Amino acid sequence: MAEIKSTLELVMERTRNLTQTEEEKREQAAAEFKKSLSGLLQKFLDGALTPSHFREDLHRMQEHAHVTDGGIILGEICKRLDFDGDSSWALDLLEEAFDVSPQGIAAVFSGYREALDGLARKKSDEIRKDLAEQRGISGSAVVPNLGVDPEWSVEKQRLHEQFESILTQEINKLKAAWPS
Repeated sequence: MAEIKSTLELVMERTRNLTQTEEEKREQAAAEFKKSLSGLLQKFLDGALTPSHFREDLHRMQEHAHVTDGGIILGEICKRLDFDGDSSWALDLLEEAFDVSPQGIAAVFSGYREALDGLARKKSDEIRKDLAEQRGISGSAVVPNLGVDPEWSVEKQRLHEQFESILTQEINKLKAAWPS
């Protein structure tokens, strides 16, 4: 009778002589570290970790994975930054856990909010003026819905892209000053 082999047994037979290169091992370790770091960041966001506990757990993870590149850590934190959301957690974490000044990043977010508010006021005024002139609708009860205005979406996206490039420059400055 023929022997029936499981999928795992077949895979093990076919990969028996394969070995990973050192580069592949480093890439795999970095990928696993990123996954673990992502989980650690989520715990911090959920309020389960203080900045000091985050730093301690991160240090243990770095020792275990033999990862010393701070750029990976900064990259994982920065990819969660959101212009339209609350990113104060990231600024607090950078300052408290890593003792780096996120003032440049904070200034970019502040500048974006100010520019967005100004743009929203300008666009709202334009819509109010058009409604008054074209349809005779005016008064304090008129509140333009910018979310449905296609021009607003384009202008907001343009502003977002402009500040995204400024944020990238600030993140690169922070990478250069990142503690070893």
